[in-house]
Amino acid sequence: MPSNPKQINGKWYVPVRAFMQYLGSNVDWNTDGTINITYGKTQANLNIGSTKARLNNKTLEIPDAIVLNNGLTWISTDDLTTLFGFNYKYDSNTNMLMFVK
Repeated sequence: MPSNPKQINGKWYVPVRAFMQYLGSNVDWNTDGTINITYGKTQANLNIGSTKARLNNKTLEIPDAIVLNNGLTWISTDDLTTLFGFNYKYDSNTNMLMFVK
């Protein structure tokens, strides 16, 4: 990934494009700041700075806003859980953030 996961305001975030593309997703950006993610049969539409998302054409609240930081777009681990069903755990002994689905 272009950057390691990091904490922003006490929550874990990962670079959205690198993380989702690693899993085989298609990630597209529009000039209006909309991010479209296709992960299997799931289609998510997000906006930088917003806690509203469209998931398979239904509007929902996500726990955290999508963040633009140091030229990268970041998504929280809680958002990944809400949108795509990932669970995560941070292991302080190995300094690793682990995801399972």
